[in-house]
Amino acid sequence: MQAWRKKGPLGKLHNIATWILRSPQRRERFAKVVKQPLPDSPVLVQLVGNATRWHSDVDALERAFILRIPLDGFVALAAKEKRQRLDGRRKGKGNETENDNEQDPEYVSTDELTIDDWEDLKVISIILTLFKRVSLYLQGMSSNRNWANGYLSQVLPAMDELLSHLEDAKIRYSDPTIYSTHIATSINHAWDILDKYI
Repeated sequence: MQAWRKKGPLGKLHNIATWILRSPQRRERFAKVVKQPLPDSPVLVQLVGNATRWHSDVDALERAFILRIPLDGFVALAAKEKRQRLDGRRKGKGNETENDNEQDPEYVSTDELTIDDWEDLKVISIILTLFKRVSLYLQGMSSNRNWANGYLSQVLPAMDELLSHLEDAKIRYSDPTIYSTHIATSINHAWDILDKYI
């Protein structure tokens, strides 16, 4: 969990999702919460990116924005219940407290997403959406089925388009008074990685 937290809001979202999915009881409780505002929606659609589908983070973000209110409420309630349990233990055992909350798998309050975190996630989603579109296009999943996709002659222009997209994002999201420095760092890392292959 600590390693994922270093990845910023996307890592915090990953921690929340894996924390919910790690326990059948939490999955069931979360399903009940989600069915309230979204009665016709499948509850536990993927909220965690997948290493084998690198654009799956965009899918996870899209789902997270649909579930934003239930996610925030569920994590806030879990954090409140955790604090109450700790307070109860402190009262019952004098000054004894849990030594390391970070090691406790129930400890999720560190991953609560703030309004700024959600804004960062929106920016990340905007940036990654083009990557998803290009990826699907090069896999032959273009919206125009009459085009053949995936030729090498299409890959290099697509990579140029992604580099230009990242260069624009560097400028657009560079103001540290508005955007997290984590965003700018991530854009620079993505640009460096993509630039190596062109």
